[in-house]
Amino acid sequence: VRRQRLRWNLHAPISATLAPNSADSLNALYSNNFLRSHLGRLLDRSNKRRRNMSLAIFSLQNLGNTDDMYGPGTSDVLLRHAADWVSGLIRVEDVAARLGPIEICAVFPDTEELDARQATDRIAGVLHRSEIPLGSGRNATTRIWTQSGIATTSPDDSVDSLIARARSNLS
Repeated sequence: VRRQRLRWNLHAPISATLAPNSADSLNALYSNNFLRSHLGRLLDRSNKRRRNMSLAIFSLQNLGNTDDMYGPGTSDVLLRHAADWVSGLIRVEDVAARLGPIEICAVFPDTEELDARQATDRIAGVLHRSEIPLGSGRNATTRIWTQSGIATTSPDDSVDSLIARARSNLS
């Protein structure tokens, strides 16, 4: 219990590192540039320590057509909700970042693929089951349809190869 309290006490200071120079356009997640830089450092550390690291990608499939269906800005509302859920469901030592227009990435340092798969399935399930209110003036809710893919590091990985492998595992 004490260890869990210590981890929860770290959430606020670590969340404070989400600054304009490291955040995505909505200030909801770390940016792609920050992710790639940080992921490079984590890969080096993981290889030196001979520890596994896993990376999960969540592709938000219905994000692209929500503005057409419900009005401008709806996709930003959905992305912000998804960002909040992903950030809230990962450990304090994990990193959530915006990888692409409809992709959120979670990096799980020192994590085997099976453990990352369990966390990824839990996050995808929460995103799928949650009714998201679409904002002021709209009496509509929707769910986020998610595909997820995972990759665990191998010694010859680069940032791009790890991300590509996770994308190729989207299902």
